[in-house]
Amino acid sequence: MPKTTQITEGSLAQTDSPDSNGHETAQAALVAESAPQPAQIAEPVFREGHPQRFSLITIGLFCALLTGLLLRVSSAERLSSHVDESASVMAAQMVADKGVPVFPSGTLYLQGATISYLLAPVVKLGYGGLEHLNTLRMLSVIAGTLAILAVFYLTRWLTQSSYTALGVAALLAIDPASVRWGGMVRMYALLQLVSLIMLYLFLKLLRAPGSQGLIIGFIATFWFGVFTHIAICLFLPPMLALHLLDQERRLTTHFRVLP
Repeated sequence: MPKTTQITEGSLAQTDSPDSNGHETAQAALVAESAPQPAQIAEPVFREGHPQRFSLITIGLFCALLTGLLLRVSSAERLSSHVDESASVMAAQMVADKGVPVFPSGTLYLQGATISYLLAPVVKLGYGGLEHLNTLRMLSVIAGTLAILAVFYLTRWLTQSSYTALGVAALLAIDPASVRWGGMVRMYALLQLVSLIMLYLFLKLLRAPGSQGLIIGFIATFWFGVFTHIAICLFLPPMLALHLLDQERRLTTHFRVLP
């Protein structure tokens, strides 16, 4: 038969004795000390001051753009009239009057046609004479300044280095030839900008040859450049060579993957 434990007053007294309670209290204290304490959440420390909003690259690019702009504005205001500027001004006047850059002699002047059409609204507003030469020169000033920004992004995309891109942009900002042509009513500042954009689109096409947006943008930019100055066609041979080398590389890689 199973044993039964009989509860007596003595056993109850022994259980409720101070020695037993003291022993249990000591054990509870040891358990409490050994238990891991909850980590205290540190209060956030707020430091005085404003966060940095502009990086050194942004500040440097702004300085390069401002320097290039001021140099080109000074060039537009101080340089005397170039012998070829009269042809560009007359072509813009003919576009404003007839819609086509045809001289009174009947010669169709398509060299710098984009300049002629872009300046035609300015001529319509009454600023088309040689006395407004500084106003007409502002188109080249803007195009030359935007070329600094374009060469920055192109160089950064090619080299993956913002500091290298900033250095190239700074060199273009103070380039004497760019400053000179960026202050005249000629097509060379605009040609510089269009060429940089076209090169960027072409190099992007080498990496993503099936992109229709890039193809349309490249073709449109190229023909815009052709009507700016035919010299943009000088880029065709090296671009064709790069395209053929890229195709050869892709075919070689494809045949190596085949079993």
